[in-house]
Amino acid sequence: MIVRAKILGQLLLECGAVAPRSLEDALGPARRPGERIGETLVRLGAVSAEEVARALSVQLGLPFRPTPLRVAPDATRLVQEELVRSHAVLPLTVTGRTLTVAMADPLDLRAVDDLQFQTGRRVQPVVASPEAVAEGIDLHYGDGIAELLDRSEEHTSELQSHVRISYAVFCLKKK
Repeated sequence: MIVRAKILGQLLLECGAVAPRSLEDALGPARRPGERIGETLVRLGAVSAEEVARALSVQLGLPFRPTPLRVAPDATRLVQEELVRSHAVLPLTVTGRTLTVAMADPLDLRAVDDLQFQTGRRVQPVVASPEAVAEGIDLHYGDGIAELLDRSEEHTSELQSHVRISYAVFCLKKK
């Protein structure tokens, strides 16, 4: 017996997450070029991002992870923040030679390849909503504000130093 994968819209209809009319709208003129059906449905407010992620996990036969994502510290130490943010992925666990990673887009093969290359481990994707991944990244890698404030303080101190020197030079020339 051959089992065919169901399309995402069908899965969302079958589980009652989306109304038939909303799906028709999303498949029609409301859909932007290059936009995936799940993205369109979320943008239109027809379903939540989590409902799309759950349906995607069923469609692809991958596990789903709800918010909040549980993260092992050894997993986050293994993957650089730049890679995590650029691909919107969150390392969850390391078991032997396998790195389990939460992804809103588990079909992003470039992300999987980059993670495998950087870590030297096999990557096992799990599906999570984009919001869950973003929240996890901010929680475990920082939200970038602290770094921005540190840089701002450095620049302020440097600027104050330059102002003092300029003032001292001005005062010396005035004498």
